Amino acid sequence: PKPAAGSTSISEISLRIFSCSDFGAMTKSELLASIAVIWIWVEGSSPCRCRSAVMSSSSLVFASAALMCVVVLIPVVLDNDLKGILLLATSSAAMLERDSMKRCVDLAGRFAVALASAEREEALYRQAHYDELTGLPNRQLLKDRLEQQIVQARREEQVGALLYLDLDRFKEINDRYGHHAGDVVLTTVGSVLEAHSRGTDAVSRWGGDEFLLLLRETGLRGAENLVERLRTALLQAEPEVDGHRLPISLSFGITVHDRATPVEDTLRQADEAMYAGKSRGGGRIVVSSGSGLSTDD
Repeated sequence: PKPAAGSTSISEISLRIFSCSDFGAMTKSELLASIAVIWIWVEGSSPCRCRSAVMSSSSLVFASAALMCVVVLIPVVLDNDLKGILLLATSSAAMLERDSMKRCVDLAGRFAVALASAEREEALYRQAHYDELTGLPNRQLLKDRLEQQIVQARREEQVGALLYLDLDRFKEINDRYGHHAGDVVLTTVGSVLEAHSRGTDAVSRWGGDEFLLLLRETGLRGAENLVERLRTALLQAEPEVDGHRLPISLSFGITVHDRATPVEDTLRQADEAMYAGKSRGGGRIVVSSGSGLSTDD
């Protein structure tokens, strides 16, 4: 039967009936401290009306008018932090009994502890593998991905490219405008690199003012075309700090690896190419190949 407005009880728990709009307006703290029972009845096959009730406990319960199906939604909470919601369904109204609800709430508590542990593991992983300022993969993670790419290149006879980027005159920016301005430049570069990379590529803040971009299934021509687009985008970015426009100039080193190129050799070749560009005034694109170094000029 349809529930009457006012007060009633389920398993000796007093209920207060109120509208769904009131229920939706509950605060988080009220939600965590309540069980809500919602009866939904239909005329034909379409829902036509809804009522809800709240009782003092720590879960939400949704039940059909005839209790043919009971769905229990229990907040998964740890230290007053909502981690998720556990949903359980049964065709028996016995789930509404106190002992059953207690077991369900205990199960939700166990899930909360497990989820909190997983969150801590994820946080530790991010600290170890991602740069805090830019959010990009760090040196270790990029090196791991380069090793994976070379292994795949050996297996599938593919080639890949590695771009080594270094900000020109970055120390001057820090000295003149402060480290906050330097941070803005670094995050801007990271955002531009991410925006112009593919989902299969990997962008990394290698350290300090150095970035690496790992390109999968990309030859020299494709890498050079991307560098030109990046250089244009970075010149146009020009972040502003305290009313000062900060032009961005980088030196680019490019190397292409195949299935026979060791990881350390790939990194060394790209590094040498980048520093060759910096030694010639910066803002250069230098390619490292088996025959030596070549510049864009």
